[in-house]
Amino acid sequence: GIGTNHAWNYGGDKLWTSVFTNSSVNFTNLWSIYFGGEYDPSHLDDRLTRGGPLGREPSQWGSYLEIDTDTRKRLSYIIFGEYYGDVRGGYSSTVQLGFTLRPTSSIRVSVIPQWNGFYNTIQFVRGVSDPLATPTFGGRYVFSRLNQTTLSATTRVEWTLSPQLSFQLYAQPFASSGEYTGFKQLAKPGTEQYIIFGRDSGSTVSPVFESPGGKVMSYTVDPDGPGAAPAFSIDNPDFRTHSLRGNAVVRWEYRPGSALFFVWQQERSDYLPFEGGFRPGREARQIFGRPSNVFLVKATYWFAR
Repeated sequence: GIGTNHAWNYGGDKLWTSVFTNSSVNFTNLWSIYFGGEYDPSHLDDRLTRGGPLGREPSQWGSYLEIDTDTRKRLSYIIFGEYYGDVRGGYSSTVQLGFTLRPTSSIRVSVIPQWNGFYNTIQFVRGVSDPLATPTFGGRYVFSRLNQTTLSATTRVEWTLSPQLSFQLYAQPFASSGEYTGFKQLAKPGTEQYIIFGRDSGSTVSPVFESPGGKVMSYTVDPDGPGAAPAFSIDNPDFRTHSLRGNAVVRWEYRPGSALFFVWQQERSDYLPFEGGFRPGREARQIFGRPSNVFLVKATYWFAR
């Protein structure tokens, strides 16, 4: 297949154009392959500045490939990869290597780990009011490069003990870290023109440390150096975040059409300062923090004869 998409907002601004293709191949051994690609020319973005003037996204392109083995087998696999990039050097790449195991006809276990690398050259940071910023209507819209790495794994267990009794488990550990570099501001609405702080217009960027030699707490930005524009502060946006979300459900149909559901939901999460990049071992250990538990019981009853 081949197609094209187009989108406008109610002001008549064209926000998206894309040309895409997708294909699938199904083999006689019941393996399947899916692949495709997309090209998006540069377009306006009315959300890039989070309520400010129009921004502009760079031209982008990408493709994906998925291979599924025969799902009738006791052990089947899924292999997935995609890559999308843009003319400014930004990209998003994803890899999945998962499997589904059926040890018996009543038990199904699937585990799908996923890695994602993301690099955005125009990640929004904050807006600052400044009447002297007349080209952008009295506001400075600050962006940065964001380098983010995310690792997750989706796990599902389904166990049918009898036609009346079943068990389901879902769990997803998640770890991600992001580092911001190179602050800049939108120079002119609807364009890809930016003023890079510390290089253009006499601007300066100064880190503020927690203690001598300690971590950076914030940055002080003077957008025009000795000029009249006031300086402003940017809290250090670098981050590390972890979570573990899980649900366990027991369903018991105690009479035809009537059932009891026993649910246990657990969540663990934290949000920490960025320290030395993404380290899989360290991030995995910190997923298992203090839990929050919720227990629920739901009952249904069928009144009809």
